[in-house]
Amino acid sequence: MDLHLLPTVAFALLMMAVACHARTPQVYWKTVLGDTPMPNIIKELLHDNKGEAMHINNKSPEQMESLFFMAKDLRPGLKLNVQFTKSITGSGFLPRHVAESLPFTSNKLTQILKYFSIKPESPDAQAMKHTLEVCETQAEGNEKYCATSLESMVDYATSRLGKDVTVQSAEAPKGTTTSYTVVEVKKMGIDDSVVDCHKVGYPYAVFYCHQPTATTPYVLTLVGADGLKFQAPITCHVVGWRPIWLPFKLSSEGKSHVCHFLDNDDVVWVRN
Repeated sequence: MDLHLLPTVAFALLMMAVACHARTPQVYWKTVLGDTPMPNIIKELLHDNKGEAMHINNKSPEQMESLFFMAKDLRPGLKLNVQFTKSITGSGFLPRHVAESLPFTSNKLTQILKYFSIKPESPDAQAMKHTLEVCETQAEGNEKYCATSLESMVDYATSRLGKDVTVQSAEAPKGTTTSYTVVEVKKMGIDDSVVDCHKVGYPYAVFYCHQPTATTPYVLTLVGADGLKFQAPITCHVVGWRPIWLPFKLSSEGKSHVCHFLDNDDVVWVRN
């Protein structure tokens, strides 16, 4: 699905607004987080804001299934077939003062669609409508927040975890292999506090961030069949549900400890 985002005139106005403010998102990151390394995906999204169309990568059931495995199997030597993808390509970050100048609410959807020259009956409009509805609906037992800028993501994560944090995303190299071996398993953070941020469909970068409960974060070092090595975060949860595409059954108690990888454009925050 292509979203023809940020028409020439609208984008030019946004960039003029950016030029009037010297404090960039990169400076804000440094001010709040000091020397905390910035994941590559965030660096990419800070530069991917030139008005290109966005594409939402709808996953097949097989792709979804490949991201999950049982926690009891987590160990060095575990072999996995994983399809690492970005959920969305294009649509980079806007500086906070620009993002906050734009309406971000379902009752202003008509105005938003007109601003971005998106037809109300188009699939693009439906994707934006879904994002706004998700952001406006509070998930029971799972605190969440939709960050419309990098600065607001930093603020939300640090309000929950403090400023001494590690920020991790999958650094899967571009290649053709989907076969990987786990060579190292490392617990992330000093406790199980974690904030997960998932990129969602919108004309500019918006992240659905939440602080799940009963979750343990890890970072795995993987080596592909092509010999390339990289790190990827996972989160492990106790779940009492089983989507039809998961390849395993729940235990007799109705719950299982399940781990899953995140998309290449998702971000995990943990407390050091």
